Amino acid sequence: MKKVDIADLVEETVTTFRGAYSREIQFDQVQRKLLVNGSRDQLEQVIYILIDNALKYSNEKIEVRLEANNNQAVFSVRDYGAGIPAHELDRIFERFYRVDKARSRDTGGTGLGLAIAKAIVKEHQGKIAVISEMKEGSTFTVSLPIVYSA
Repeated sequence: MKKVDIADLVEETVTTFRGAYSREIQFDQVQRKLLVNGSRDQLEQVIYILIDNALKYSNEKIEVRLEANNNQAVFSVRDYGAGIPAHELDRIFERFYRVDKARSRDTGGTGLGLAIAKAIVKEHQGKIAVISEMKEGSTFTVSLPIVYSA
């Protein structure tokens, strides 16, 4: 595996989304350089999936944050959408699972994004989690082991 500067990657991906959508995406970056072991393309896919979902399921601003915590690069995406019902939280990382079955007609998608993200994060010795509150929104967090930070 190669070393990937996750700080650069998140910043580039946020910039791409800002250019493609006329939506507010707030980016809070605590560390300038955070290296993790992995595939740049796969990690970019995880970042893309989480930001894309936040934009699909919320009309408000999106908050993206990257920081180092306990030797982990911690990347989070928060939206202020409808939220995910508590009884569905442990199923959203399953393949083909969709919280809102009607959304597939409106927004496209197959229900694979979060399952793919979870598989990639696990392959990179990381963790992915979600916290959600109905009518408040959701925060997805990815933690990856740091090999170098500055």
